[in-house]
Amino acid sequence: MILKRYNIIFYLTKKLFTIKNNLSLSSFISKLTFISLTLSIGILIMVMSIMNGFEFEFKKRILNLAPHSTLLLNAPSQNWPNVVKQIEAQPYVLRSDPSVRLNGLMNINDSLQPLIIKGVKLNENHNYLKQYLTQNNNSEIHDNEIIFSTKLANDFNLKIGDKIKIFIPKKNNIDNENFFSNIKVESFILSNTFYTGTEIDNYLSLIDMSKAMLMKQHKNAIQEINVQYLEVFKSKYHGSLIANEVGDIIKVSDWSQEYGGLYHTIKLSRDLVLLILGCIILVSVFNLHVTMTMIVKHKSKQISILKTLGLENKLLIMTFLLKGCSITFLSIIIGTLIGLIFAISVPYVFLFIESLLGFNLLSTEIYPIDYLPSKVIYSDIIFINFVTFLLAFLSTLFPAIRASNINPSINLSNF
Repeated sequence: MILKRYNIIFYLTKKLFTIKNNLSLSSFISKLTFISLTLSIGILIMVMSIMNGFEFEFKKRILNLAPHSTLLLNAPSQNWPNVVKQIEAQPYVLRSDPSVRLNGLMNINDSLQPLIIKGVKLNENHNYLKQYLTQNNNSEIHDNEIIFSTKLANDFNLKIGDKIKIFIPKKNNIDNENFFSNIKVESFILSNTFYTGTEIDNYLSLIDMSKAMLMKQHKNAIQEINVQYLEVFKSKYHGSLIANEVGDIIKVSDWSQEYGGLYHTIKLSRDLVLLILGCIILVSVFNLHVTMTMIVKHKSKQISILKTLGLENKLLIMTFLLKGCSITFLSIIIGTLIGLIFAISVPYVFLFIESLLGFNLLSTEIYPIDYLPSKVIYSDIIFINFVTFLLAFLSTLFPAIRASNINPSINLSNF
């Protein structure tokens, strides 16, 4: 009995929705609905994957190098190893690094480049930096060595072993009459390069921590400590907890002060793209509703005859739902496949286009990273397809109910 009902539904779907004139308006709108739904789903999946890629790379690269919190002590302290141990004892802390940071200018070929110079110990607690080094066999920094990004090295035609002069401002004995007496010159040898593909490549350089302490005029003393947390978005809360647990901390700053605007820009762009493409899907679903409504009006006499012959309203509703859901389901399958193919291949296509043009389409001077990332999140795809199917189901349900409410006696009175 159930099989017989299904056979009736499939037979009615074939007969009611077969339009002999392929140039009719309802046929055109039906095809347009299928194409627009398919393309909308595919484009939405691809663009969402790109925006998810930007967000993922922002967290993975920029927030992996930038401190989640920077703790400033009352004064340069030689007791900083104990302070670091206190901080790392907290269960929500991923790592804690002493920070020696200086501002400087690099003098190359009569041109000046501003730098942020960071003192590190690559062979101790900065193992996370090693993954970005271009020469992994040389993972230490000696007293007179410096590490630049590959971008800075390429911009100034620098090679490993080149000598570089860095101007560092003096903080003591400032002479307002003689500007050059306020600056000291330090010479370094370029020993390695790193690449993150982010805006950090524009200004960051690495030197030995002991050397940085001497340049800062803090012998074996640290005033700043950088902290990374297991949950980056709780950095403000965790920073305040550390300030209460550890003494002598006068200031706590977090990553949102420097990179918060960039992160919110990425989130806003993602939401805007979702809104725009979501509206396109809504238009496509509305076209499906219009198609079904036109078919109800066009086939009203046939529906009246079928109801006169004893066709149940439930079977008639199921017939319309089957047609609307079949169009939507096919659009979802093809659109998802198209979206996945483009989402996976778009970074490689982007690199190929850049190689053909011979220059970078994305620059870290404008964008947060210099490549086009993509990350497929399958929960997003499931959510997009579920919402699309639900909207299409509802848009088909109302014309189906309208078809079931047709009165055969009135509709066939002039037939």
